Amino acid sequence: MHGVIPILAETPSKQDVHIASLVVQLRPESRGSIERQIKSMPHCTCYSDKAGVEDERDSVLVVVMEVSQQGDINRVIADLNQLVDVLNVNLVYHYCDSAQSMTDELEVAQ
Repeated sequence: MHGVIPILAETPSKQDVHIASLVVQLRPESRGSIERQIKSMPHCTCYSDKAGVEDERDSVLVVVMEVSQQGDINRVIADLNQLVDVLNVNLVYHYCDSAQSMTDELEVAQ
């Protein structure tokens, strides 16, 4: 049996889609404030491995973003570095493809 999986909602075909992930190191006592600020940034999603136990995970967040221009990634990194109590921001992954190819359907064998 074969299925079709849409990859991304339709977007203009002349644009690119850039998906990037960042690791943000921060002071643990400012975690909540920084997490709220990141979540308010457009195109950014914040993930944490916080299980309610205080440990080294309190000082690390992963941010995933989807933007249409590579320069937007650099701007987000610069904005994150400007936040009080952010110690470091590292780009971990960057993928770019045309928006048109991201809307193509894939056939998946099941």
